[in-house]
Amino acid sequence: MINTEKPYISGLDSTTHHHFHPKRQGSVRSRFLLKTCALSLLGAILASCENPSGEGVSGKSPSGDGVTTGTDKPAEECKCVPEPAAVLPRIEWKKIALGATHVLAVSEKGELYTWGSNSHGELGIGTTYEFSGPPQKIEYVLIPSGTDDPTSWRRKQADNSKWIDIAAGQERSFAINEDGELYAWGRNDLETLGFGGKPWIRRSPKRPTKVGDGWVSVAAGRLHNIAIDKNGVIYTWGADFDGNQTLKDKESRYKSPTRTGTKSDWKFVAAGQDHSLAINKDGELYALGDSSDGKLGLGRKLGLGRKPGLGRKPGLGSDRAYPKDADGKLTRVGDRSDWKFAAAGQDHSLAINEAGELYGWGDNVYFTLGLGGTERGVDRIEVVYSPTKLDERTNWVWAAAGGRNSFAVNTAGELYGGGHENRWTFMDEKISSDRKIKDIVGRKLIRFPSRIGDAANWESVFVSHIPEQSNLLKKEMYGFAMDTNRHLYSWGDNSKGQLGKIVLPLPSLSVH
Repeated sequence: MINTEKPYISGLDSTTHHHFHPKRQGSVRSRFLLKTCALSLLGAILASCENPSGEGVSGKSPSGDGVTTGTDKPAEECKCVPEPAAVLPRIEWKKIALGATHVLAVSEKGELYTWGSNSHGELGIGTTYEFSGPPQKIEYVLIPSGTDDPTSWRRKQADNSKWIDIAAGQERSFAINEDGELYAWGRNDLETLGFGGKPWIRRSPKRPTKVGDGWVSVAAGRLHNIAIDKNGVIYTWGADFDGNQTLKDKESRYKSPTRTGTKSDWKFVAAGQDHSLAINKDGELYALGDSSDGKLGLGRKLGLGRKPGLGRKPGLGSDRAYPKDADGKLTRVGDRSDWKFAAAGQDHSLAINEAGELYGWGDNVYFTLGLGGTERGVDRIEVVYSPTKLDERTNWVWAAAGGRNSFAVNTAGELYGGGHENRWTFMDEKISSDRKIKDIVGRKLIRFPSRIGDAANWESVFVSHIPEQSNLLKKEMYGFAMDTNRHLYSWGDNSKGQLGKIVLPLPSLSVH
């Protein structure tokens, strides 16, 4: 495994590259073998490149964005990701967590790997740079002495630390090992890592640094975090998104994990960009955080949510005020008691019940919920305020909510998606035309859920949110899917190496 600060292969400049189809991930044996591999595969790369339509393009070189190679079509239209010759044995993965532009993953052996952007030390490898090369394993962690001495640390090897849960937020990371120890690292300028504002940790740690003991699960949003301890109690810290608070409310935050509510029967938590969802052992679903765009699913309250657009339905859901059934800031969503899984996105949420039914609520502008008319956006539902059934099938097992997209997997191993259509966010371009929509302002959308590809061996899927201070035009979104063999595939934006691939002037090489 390489452990280098350089995010590119020596002698070759890096460049932004995007992938349009899922490709398996892993790690590279050595820099020398990679360079040899890149040179030996050059001819194969040039011969195998295709344009987005799937038709071969002769004489076209897959170089950097916009570079032409003897044809009148830019090379950025190419899509080919060749397999390198020298690779490590395949890694079987257990968990993966996507930040805005960096990734954490745990192997079946319990080893922790990181890759992607590292501007604030969010990869936990002891250094910082713009983005990484191949996935790198976390070798050791830091345990503070408990004093105010910033140099008093105990270094602990991570080889024997079996990691059981991970979370990736905006330029920061969290992980829990089998001993229940919670570690945090990365950006901490707003003191969102949970260290309680202690003098010895005001800087942003570049190695996993211990927060506390007794944890079983953790999730991270943009600037807020939520976790469950061994007693089934929920704790939150970071930005306090209560009601309609926004990221500008930087002074409203918790610097260390703070108990939320009185219940002690929680079993599942999920964090969106500015809101969170939680399920207890009775199958009840609760939400907390920013309530704009109906993403909490608490019913419509006058004065909240986006104003209805021209010719569109204002939204689905009750016009009642928020329900009183709450445990502190955790408010119950609906009255069902059969929820088993939930996904919190940027402005919408998805959930699956014990019967395998798929529900959604929140922002539907990009058809991330797939509800409403299809004729150029007319009669389209913009906001859904309460959990609404999205499909008649009863075989759903997994869902992922991103910035402008939704994905789901069923018991047959089929992958479905929807939302804003562009070549950076979807893995397959062969979605049936009747599922494609062009709205009133010309945006190309895909009704969720629409079948993606022909494969039927998917187990789970993950998609990123839009990074802070970004916009949809930059298309800074990416995703991963795991198959039944526990292998990872990726697609989307790779500008920070978040797909786990080496970034080259050529189409980036898949790394195993």
